[in-house]
Amino acid sequence: MIDIQIETKEVQTMLNRLLKKVENPKKLMRNVQRWINYLTMKMFRGARPDNSQVRGVKWPQLADSTLQQKRAKVKRGASLVAARPMVDTGTLRDSLKVLQEDKDGGFIYGTKTKSKKGFSYPGFHNAGRFPWLFIRKTEFPQMQQMTVDYLEGKIKSFKSYAK
Repeated sequence: MIDIQIETKEVQTMLNRLLKKVENPKKLMRNVQRWINYLTMKMFRGARPDNSQVRGVKWPQLADSTLQQKRAKVKRGASLVAARPMVDTGTLRDSLKVLQEDKDGGFIYGTKTKSKKGFSYPGFHNAGRFPWLFIRKTEFPQMQQMTVDYLEGKIKSFKSYAK
């Protein structure tokens, strides 16, 4: 014989606590926003996606002509950041942010920046060779763990979820 006893007051308190977190996920969403921004900025520091779905692979060596152009810009007073792959002026990188948030915790992350010719800057910038913002299926477990930690009241810094 199995005897199960449930303290309804304790269960009710726990359920109410969970409901409050589910109904107002702002703390979780802020962490997710920071995590996405961290992963994206990591790409601008030299790590890129590749066909094998491994994050952190370096960008290919820049062509000599591109390196010469970048050196010339630095000599003319441009930031040393211009010498990095994926960065010329830093306009795209510096414009990335949360563009819109809704009351349910959803958000849109990106840029409204346009190229000199009026095109969407990310699409114009890399002409579709690599996504400029990427979260792959292999990173879903990290987002799930972040959510579980949030519901259990022990969410950590966004950096601890970035592998």
